[in-house]
Amino acid sequence: MPDLLKSRELKARKTHLCGVCGAPAAEPGQTYTRNTFVDAGTVFDDVQCEPCSSLICDIDATTGWCAYLDDGLPKELIIEWAEENANDATYGEAARAFLNRAGLGEGDGQ
Repeated sequence: MPDLLKSRELKARKTHLCGVCGAPAAEPGQTYTRNTFVDAGTVFDDVQCEPCSSLICDIDATTGWCAYLDDGLPKELIIEWAEENANDATYGEAARAFLNRAGLGEGDGQ
């Protein structure tokens, strides 16, 4: 299970991509959050765009998966959730937006 070493608010000097959807999370001059983790002796950073950070909360609220997944949500589960909820009245807009950001071509909910 990854352990959070630090979380920092930084001002971007270059474009940073979201570790969840791959879309830009921060453009030069924007403030963003960079989390640094360690797992099995390996240190790594994670940057998420704001919509994906919110999406993870939505997914956990509807599935409770985060309580059972020590390593976070695998992208495959996020995609599965988004595809299943693309037409949901509550979460559909966020699900379709994620699919668009991830370039999966299903963002129109069809």
